[in-house]
Amino acid sequence: MYAAAAGSAERPAPFAEYWFLMHIWPGGRGGLEHLNSTQINYSSDWDSLRPAGRYATDYELKLAVLSHEFYHAWNVKRLRPKALGPFDYSREVHTPALWISEGLTSYYGDLTLLRAGLLTPQRYLDSIAQLLTEFEQQPGRSERSIEDTSWDTWFRPGVMGDTNLLNANYSYYDGGQIAGHLLDFAIRQATGNQKSLDDWMRLLYQRHALPKPGFEPEDAVRAANEVAGRDIGEIFRRYISGKEPVPYETFFGYAGIQVDRMPAPSLAWIGVSVTRDDDGRARINNITPGSPAEDAGLDRGDVIVAVDGKVVDQDAYLKTMEERKPGDTLKLAVIRRGEMKEISLTAVPYPYTIFKLRPVENPTEAQRKIYESWVGRK
Repeated sequence: MYAAAAGSAERPAPFAEYWFLMHIWPGGRGGLEHLNSTQINYSSDWDSLRPAGRYATDYELKLAVLSHEFYHAWNVKRLRPKALGPFDYSREVHTPALWISEGLTSYYGDLTLLRAGLLTPQRYLDSIAQLLTEFEQQPGRSERSIEDTSWDTWFRPGVMGDTNLLNANYSYYDGGQIAGHLLDFAIRQATGNQKSLDDWMRLLYQRHALPKPGFEPEDAVRAANEVAGRDIGEIFRRYISGKEPVPYETFFGYAGIQVDRMPAPSLAWIGVSVTRDDDGRARINNITPGSPAEDAGLDRGDVIVAVDGKVVDQDAYLKTMEERKPGDTLKLAVIRRGEMKEISLTAVPYPYTIFKLRPVENPTEAQRKIYESWVGRK
C-alpha cells in the first residue's frame, strides 16, 4: 500500500527487516509498536481457540493484533499527528487525531486479514456488525465525539482510577475503525472507485511522514477532499468532530452492503459488562445507568462467583446470560472487597439495536466494483 510513498524499488518498506516479539505469560495482553518491531503479550497459547469477543477465537484476535501492530510501522511510527513528535514523556500530550493513529490502524489491521484470505468476507462483515452493535450501545456516544475521545485519552478509564468515565466516553480505536469505513466508502463513491482511503493515507504519508513534523487535523480533512475530488468535510464535521447518528445504510450501501437494524426483545439484559479476572471469573467493569444492575446495587469491581447457587467462571456466566429470558430473576453471588454478597435482580429485554451486515442480492455495477476492490477480490 505504502510502497510508492515509503520505500524504493529495491526495498518497498521503510525498514530492512521487521521483528515480531511474542510473549506468552499469565496476565499478558496487547501490543506495543516500535520503529522496526513490535512486542505483543498474551496469556493464552498461540493457537488458542477460546472465544474472544467479536473475534471468533483467541487465535483470530492474535492475527488481528499482529496485523494492527505491523501497520503501526507506517501509521504512528512514521506518520503521526504533529503533537506526538518528537515524543515528550514528561507530560501528557493531547491530540484529537488518535482516531487516525489507532482507529485507522485497527481498520487496516482487520481489513488486511480479509484481503489476505484469512477471513471470509461474511466473517469480516459479521465482526464489523458486532463492532457497530457494541459501539452504538455505549452511553458515551451521546456525550463525546470521536475526536473528543481522542483528546481525552489521558482521562480514560484505567488511567483516572475509579470513575464513571465508561459511561461518558468510549474507544477511539472503535470510533476510528468505523470512521475508516465511512471515509473509504465515501471516497470510492465520489471517485467512481478510482480512489480510496488507501490513496488518502498515501497522500498524508508523502506530505507529513518522518522526517517531516507530522500532520494537523485540518491537513487530514484537506487531503481527503483532494483525493475525493470534492468536499467531503461534512463527514468529519458531523460524525467525527460531531456526535450525529451515523447513517450506516448510506455509507455501506455504496459497496452494496445491506445494514439491518434488528431489535432483540428476547435477549435478557441486566446492564453489566464484565472482564476476566486472574482466576478466570467475571469481574464487573461497568454498570449502565438506569439498568437493573444499578437498581439492584451491583457495582464496578464486583466479582461474580455464582448464579442461582451454581459456581461460574466468566465463560459460564456469559453462557448463563445467553440462556436467560426477560423477566427471569437471577440471584448473583459476588465478592466485593473480600466479602461475599448475594444480590437478586430481574432481567429486562435487551434495549439496543443489533446490527447485521450482508451483501445485497442484486448489487448495481458500481456497488459490485466497490465491494470487490474493497475486499481485495478484483
